[in-house]
This record gives sequence, structure tokens and C-alpha cells, in this order.
Amino acid sequence: MAEEIVETKPWYLSKGVLGSAGAMVAGVLGIWYTDIDADHVKEVLISGGTLVSGILGLIGRLKASKKIG
Repeated sequence: MAEEIVETKPWYLSKGVLGSAGAMVAGVLGIWYTDIDADHVKEVLISGGTLVSGILGLIGRLKASKKIG
């Protein structure tokens, strides 16, 4: 049985990694530059969700072993 050749590329050329990193930056900036009080809870929760989604996307992309087909 022939071995499958898997091509690799640097992490910084991955659209998945860059997209996740962008989402994480947006999440952090949204939380960092928002005063956390009763009027801004929605913005903080949305930014937190963006941050968590970016982290999960990055972890998923880095752990992926198969191409999407």
C-alpha cells in the first residue's frame, strides 16, 4: 500500500489560522475597549463569543489531519 504524501505549508499562510487569529483579535479588542457595565453586557458577550470561536477555529485547524473534500 502506497503512503499518502501530505503537503504542508507554514502556519502564517493558512487562511484558517489567519481568520481565527483575526477573530481572536477582534474579540479581545471588543472586550478591552468596552467598559463592562450593564449597558455594555451585550457587546462584551458578543466579543467574548467571537474570541472563543476564534480560539476553537484555530485549535481545530491546527489539529486537523484531513483535507475537507
